[in-house]
Amino acid sequence: MKRIFSISLLIFSCLLIACEEDVEGGLNAPLLEVRGVQADRFTFAITIEEDGVKGRFYYLVQTTDKAKPSAQEIKGSQYATSFDLNGADFRTASMSSLNSKTNYTVYATVALGDQLSQVASLQVTTQ
Repeated sequence: MKRIFSISLLIFSCLLIACEEDVEGGLNAPLLEVRGVQADRFTFAITIEEDGVKGRFYYLVQTTDKAKPSAQEIKGSQYATSFDLNGADFRTASMSSLNSKTNYTVYATVALGDQLSQVASLQVTTQ
């Protein structure tokens, strides 16, 4: 009897965790693409699916040795950059004042009201 209860409790816990992950991933992640890389900067393109175009875009750039942040951590970070999408499904963004020959990862999310997209990532190495 204890084993059945323990297994049921474990399954229920896993279902709760899956539901919590779905809250963050309700919108599709933005698509990120490198457009230009130099020694101290890079530019990337952002494509947003239709559902997120009236939302706000958040991105955070950090060296690849750091842990991947959640969508909520990106949105709440003092180091994140953000802008309103204003109905645009395509934008570009730049990151400057970087170290040369360094591996960076861009992490991005879209917020539409209280809903956050899945986290997108893009790896870039400066020249």
